[in-house]
Amino acid sequence: MLKNFEFTHDLSEVQIINLLDIYKEESWCKDRKIDGIKKMLENSWIIAIIDSTNGKIIAFARVLSDFVYRAFIYDVIVAEDYRGLGFGKLIVNSTINHRDLKDVERIELNCIDSNVLFYKKLGFDKVPNGINVMRYYENKV
Repeated sequence: MLKNFEFTHDLSEVQIINLLDIYKEESWCKDRKIDGIKKMLENSWIIAIIDSTNGKIIAFARVLSDFVYRAFIYDVIVAEDYRGLGFGKLIVNSTINHRDLKDVERIELNCIDSNVLFYKKLGFDKVPNGINVMRYYENKV
């Protein structure tokens, strides 16, 4: 693992553009726009791992929470050049063990099937049968 990194809860303008570039590499978030990302960051608890040598984002996650009963982790992502080095595990563990979130009753996230085992190794379990993810789309056709 790279040794020159730091954590932050605020991104600079350059790092926001860097996050946009990271998002563009993934199918699930490739269509995001800079204005939407800025608004998202203003309204989320965020954590990022930054490469101290160049200021670029290594890994990122964001959370929506009441900080007591529920927290939902979104957008766990590791920049392509830093994958396979343990930063995915580090960003998730740093999120769930952060002083702001460590006492939250229940922390949840969505993931694709191929990531279930990764999250199980970090202590997450699949939601029991009978619990359904419901989604509302404003512009239903």
